[in-house]
Amino acid sequence: MSDYVWCHGPSCHTQHTQDRIRGVKGSKVLRTKKIKQFNTQHTNFYNYFCSQGCYNDFAHKYVQQVIIRGVKGSKVLRTKKIKQFNTQHTNFYNYFCSQGCYNDFAHKYVQQVIAIAPRTEPLETPIEVTKEQRQYGWRDGTYTETVINRVDSSS
Repeated sequence: MSDYVWCHGPSCHTQHTQDRIRGVKGSKVLRTKKIKQFNTQHTNFYNYFCSQGCYNDFAHKYVQQVIIRGVKGSKVLRTKKIKQFNTQHTNFYNYFCSQGCYNDFAHKYVQQVIAIAPRTEPLETPIEVTKEQRQYGWRDGTYTETVINRVDSSS
């Protein structure tokens, strides 16, 4: 098995960071990050996400499937009554009393949860990268800023 997996965050490939830029001039893309596997038992959900933001995006997007489908064939049982703030039920905070409870659940059932949306290939977003010289506002000097613009792939 590989020492790396692709981040399972559904919008990881759209984040404008320089470490996600891949490709040559004219055909650059933002690519999903690779995650180094530190826990060989694969029981830690941090082995599948590059950041807390990607983890939260995944949880918000797939919480209904986790709750409805359940894990190991059974529904998730609540031990504490939780007030439903969002009637759309797309927020994982509607099902868990705290971040700690959700983290405990995610650590215990990480393999079943990740199986809902497996990531075997990276996702990519076409981009155009330009370098712009900017002036410091408080002293005489310039710096180079990398500007990432999304390319409309339909044209």
